[in-house]
This record gives sequence, structure tokens and C-alpha cells, in this order.
Amino acid sequence: MVRTQLTQTLTKAVFIAPSLGLAVARLLTPDPSGMGTHQQLGLPPCSMRVLFGIPCPSCGMTTSWALFSRGEFAASFSVNPSGFLLACLTVIGLLIGITAIARKKPVSKPQFQSTVLTTLAIFAFALTHWLWKLIS
Repeated sequence: MVRTQLTQTLTKAVFIAPSLGLAVARLLTPDPSGMGTHQQLGLPPCSMRVLFGIPCPSCGMTTSWALFSRGEFAASFSVNPSGFLLACLTVIGLLIGITAIARKKPVSKPQFQSTVLTTLAIFAFALTHWLWKLIS
């Protein structure tokens, strides 16, 4: 019984916790260059860009989330399409988590599985998009 409740609580947290990232992103000022917003969190510049002179697959992700959190969806997509898609998935996950809490029911197995598959698809898209940017 306790284990089931703990599992249900953790599953709901998995759906709600990423929304904290959007809350933090809202506090940041999107960098006009489309990259570097993460440095406002005390993080260093992109190592891949510094060492190799090329962007990493997540370059612009924080800026994308900062723009998304302000409702600037087209700009968010333009800076980093994968960031925009992950932010959309985060909002959907938040709604799923809140609904599960309100109904006092666990997140369903199909909801969980589809969210995991969608996340993996977005990461695959991010890698593909990054490779496309490198060769074009």
C-alpha cells in the first residue's frame, strides 16, 4: 500500500517537476543572440562552441524556454525547435500531473509510456536537427 502510494506520488512528480524549469526560465532574460541565456544561471559558455567552434544539440534551449515562458512561441521555435517541443511537452505533462492529483488517480500507464516515447522522439529530433545544421 505504502509502496503503491509512493510510486504514484513519484510518477506525478515526474510529470510536474519539469514545469519548474519553465518557472526558472521565466525569470531569465532571453539572450538576443539566441544563445547564452543559461549563463545567467552561473553556468559556463557552451563547451562545444568554445572548444570546437560549433553549437551543441542543446544550444539555444534555455533561450527557447525563456521565450516560451513569455508566450513568444514563434521565437521559441525559431531559436531551438527541440526546446519549443520539450516546453510544449512540459505543459502537457503538468496538465496530466495536475489532473491525476485532482482526480486522486495515478497517471495511467499509457500516458506515462506515450510521454516517454514523445520525449525520446524529441531527443532524436534534436540530434537530427543538430546534424542538419552542421552539414548545411
